Amino acid sequence: MKSIACLSLCLSLLTVPLAASSQPSSSVTRAEVRAELAALARVGYNPGTANDEDYPSNIIAAQARVRDLQARQNPDPGGYGSQTGGSSETGK
Repeated sequence: MKSIACLSLCLSLLTVPLAASSQPSSSVTRAEVRAELAALARVGYNPGTANDEDYPSNIIAAQARVRDLQARQNPDPGGYGSQTGGSSETGK
């Protein structure tokens, strides 16, 4: 019985690193993180002066200001996909 317990412990110790390495890696690049931090700084968010008590609400408000600013700069055309300036003909 002691050998079965030891074997199961060894197998579990060997499978933990495999499970940890199978986690999907983050698809966010370093450049994207820097761009997001720059956008937050442009709307007035400074993590160095943030208060721990106000942290969640401060960052959420700053992210909302960034989304509003981006929406004003890039308005939605109102439909799916991009607008094209082409024409089409039917018939022979």
